[in-house]
Amino acid sequence: ALATPGPQDSLTLHSLDRPGVPRQSQGRVTVRADLPDVSVANERSLRWAISRTGTYRARAGARRRAVAEGKFDVCHVAFLNQYTDILDLQRLARTTNLVTTVPDVIPHRSRFPRAVQDRILARLYSVCGTIVVHHADVGTELTERFDIDPATVHVVPHWVSPFRAPDEQRTLSEQRRVLFFGTL
Repeated sequence: ALATPGPQDSLTLHSLDRPGVPRQSQGRVTVRADLPDVSVANERSLRWAISRTGTYRARAGARRRAVAEGKFDVCHVAFLNQYTDILDLQRLARTTNLVTTVPDVIPHRSRFPRAVQDRILARLYSVCGTIVVHHADVGTELTERFDIDPATVHVVPHWVSPFRAPDEQRTLSEQRRVLFFGTL
């Protein structure tokens, strides 16, 4: 987040409210760890389904309130949700420039038959505004499988923060390589 704003920019980052999430605002970056996380209850239980539904609705509501509160030039949605965002993103696109990140075209764990899943995703991607993907293959799948306008899809590879000072003792070669652990 610190590397994102330019000299005249500011950034408000809404993140999950979970242990370990950085909560410090710094400079032109305001961090709000205010998005609810899903329950850790057993998946497919009634408690889990109720928690998940409430969580998705609360996240969409927080996003709508944040857009309504500020004069933002861009709303960048990184947590696309196939259950709540089809209608919500249509509403947001009427009031702000909308950018979305699509890390994977198809969810890792689909809960619908493929034909139903494809119809839901096609509709979702059609309202995403400008779409950022991290690899050209993801963009190609979006445009070919879901008939998304290629002009709306932009490849922005993952990057390493420029704020870390070079440490020659840890540099293995002239060409930098990154091993990434985490959730994408």
